[in-house]
Amino acid sequence: MARILDEVMATYIVPRLPVKIISLFKCVSKDWCNLFETPSFIKQHLKLAIENNNDALMIDARIVSTGLCTVFSLEDIDSLISNEDSPLQVPGFNHRSSLYLWGSCHGLVCIGRDIYSDVGVLHIYNPSTTKCRKLPTPTITFDEKCVNYLSLSGYGFGYDSKVEDYKFVVLMNVPGGSGVGVYTLRTNSWKSLKHFIPFRLVSARRGVLANEFTHCHWLAVPWSNGSTKHWVILSFDFSSETFQQVPPPKTVHAHYSELRICGFEGSLCLIVKKDKVYLDIWVQKDYGVSDSWTKQFTISSQPQVGGSLSFVKPLKSFKNGEILMLQNGCSLVLYDPESKSLRTLRSGIENIWGVEIYVKSLVSVTLGSEICTDSSEATTTWGALRRERDADTIKSRQVDAAIRIHY
Repeated sequence: MARILDEVMATYIVPRLPVKIISLFKCVSKDWCNLFETPSFIKQHLKLAIENNNDALMIDARIVSTGLCTVFSLEDIDSLISNEDSPLQVPGFNHRSSLYLWGSCHGLVCIGRDIYSDVGVLHIYNPSTTKCRKLPTPTITFDEKCVNYLSLSGYGFGYDSKVEDYKFVVLMNVPGGSGVGVYTLRTNSWKSLKHFIPFRLVSARRGVLANEFTHCHWLAVPWSNGSTKHWVILSFDFSSETFQQVPPPKTVHAHYSELRICGFEGSLCLIVKKDKVYLDIWVQKDYGVSDSWTKQFTISSQPQVGGSLSFVKPLKSFKNGEILMLQNGCSLVLYDPESKSLRTLRSGIENIWGVEIYVKSLVSVTLGSEICTDSSEATTTWGALRRERDADTIKSRQVDAAIRIHY
């Protein structure tokens, strides 16, 4: 019976706990610390965190140089309305630093400075564990010549599912197209891809993740024919490190200045601006399948939430069906698909253009290279761990109290 309870504890209880409480378990012993930093445990905890929507909203500090990001809890709608924003000091950035959010994936957030001139100062940061890693300065070459950082045209941070690694891709303007550089977290190194792509990006520089964070997307036009009629959705596969085109909805024919793409809960979205009054939001249900595009919402401007809809981005859906959206770069609003109404949650938030939804996870910024003692899977049984915990009365009370608070 004790062995069964141990397995239940390890498999069903601890992985469901928040990161802060699991941190208390790590203090019990080195064996516990090792156990909770094994890849299998981290993967299980991440899976449950995603299923339980254990998310937070982060806003950068690009205008006011404070070195702080702002974080809102997204446990439910009430917590977003009632909770005050929490300032978060990012390691490696002082109070005079401007912070830009360059992307997020599985709880890791890529943070840097000015996206127009400072590609060499990037960090991978886990807000939940507060661990941070500075990336080496990239050296991107094309035709054996280094490419200037000022030629940055696009970037994206995502997941290589084949080798369970995280990568950051940058696109640089070069004659005839775009040169490509890729950073790999596990090796902590950059490389230049030999081929370049004969496209130029025409939308936001930050790429959009979809297909379980394994592909990054931009709007682009062929370099040889930059006509507004020939826009495409360009996709980068983090595993194969190759590009392909994703077919858009067959019925959408628009100037690319009237289009935006975004990611929404793992799916690729296309936002079509009809005029200052209406927006259509299309969602691709099956990734890469042209016929799976569905016009999910048509949103009209409403005076009570600020008039025109120059920009709307869906961020997260809640259990009651309402959808959290970013509107016009200054407000967080809720959209009710049934009544087709908008209501403002928070407005006048500074620096809201840079926002990221991140899941609260244990994913390591070094992918497991920093383990308490070594990276081997813990072999100590839970019964032995419990006996060790009982021998340390103070730490035992800390852990037990944490569990009671959570439940």
